Amino acid sequence: MMLITALVGSLLASKTLAPLSLIALAMLGIGLCASSAAAINHIIDRKADANMNRTENRPIPQGEISPFKASIFAFTLGA
Repeated sequence: MMLITALVGSLLASKTLAPLSLIALAMLGIGLCASSAAAINHIIDRKADANMNRTENRPIPQGEISPFKASIFAFTLGA
């Protein structure tokens, strides 16, 4: 959803079409930053997620992925 909003915003913000390579790189950057933020959110919410039926089967609360490894993943996505 964020990528669609960013794409539409970039198309509406300019009178001319930006180069497709620039739009593609912007979408890639936005997607990676959003993914990094989501991973950080999963790390922060791991204790609450373990107590909720809807989220108890996520990889971090289940112990399939350690918070440290998830942090490395989040940092790599956002770097």
